Amino acid sequence: MTDFEIVLLKLVARGEGQWSWYEIGMRLPGPYLSKSKDMMITLKRLAEMGYVIHETKAGEARDRWELSPKGQSFLDSLSDM
Repeated sequence: MTDFEIVLLKLVARGEGQWSWYEIGMRLPGPYLSKSKDMMITLKRLAEMGYVIHETKAGEARDRWELSPKGQSFLDSLSDM
């Protein structure tokens, strides 16, 4: 897993399932701002790998990103190091 992917996982976790891609992007730390153009591709890849859940509800314009149990387990394993 890349540093950028880990940063995104941590941001998704902070959002507790309430943040959209825009809100995640607004919180990217300075060193990763240059990667903001790759954020959606990376978030979608993390969803495909099962680390995050991407949700859109009918009638709502905003999407939501939530950490999956697999993503939570991965972040927990980082804190054990």
